[in-house]
Amino acid sequence: MKKFELKLFDGKNYLPSTLVFEMEGGMANITFECSAHKFEGHDNYPFSALLNMRKELDERGLKILCNGSRLDVYPSGAALGSLKAYALKMGKVATRDDLVLIFDATDDVSKIATIDEQKAYYRKWLDSVRSYRKDL
Repeated sequence: MKKFELKLFDGKNYLPSTLVFEMEGGMANITFECSAHKFEGHDNYPFSALLNMRKELDERGLKILCNGSRLDVYPSGAALGSLKAYALKMGKVATRDDLVLIFDATDDVSKIATIDEQKAYYRKWLDSVRSYRKDL
């Protein structure tokens, strides 16, 4: 079991919160709690469990301030089973140096996105890398 101290942004206030992650029987389980809220996410992969949990957060307009919620962070297929994902830059192929821990805190709420925004950014990044590789 791993515990991460994070913040939840409700649109006005930053609320101290805790995310607990554990792998059990091949299942990634996340419990996210703050004074007023408790959310859970489950999946075979940690990032997918985070996405499952964030669905309810997105519906309520709540933002969890962790790297895995950043607009520019998304895992590769190889990283999907780990606690890491890539911080992506348009037109730049991601390398090992771009890996971040998905449950590490970030204080910049402007970098936090909805799931749909994050997926759209990832698709745009893929297109930008494909264009870049054609130029080589």
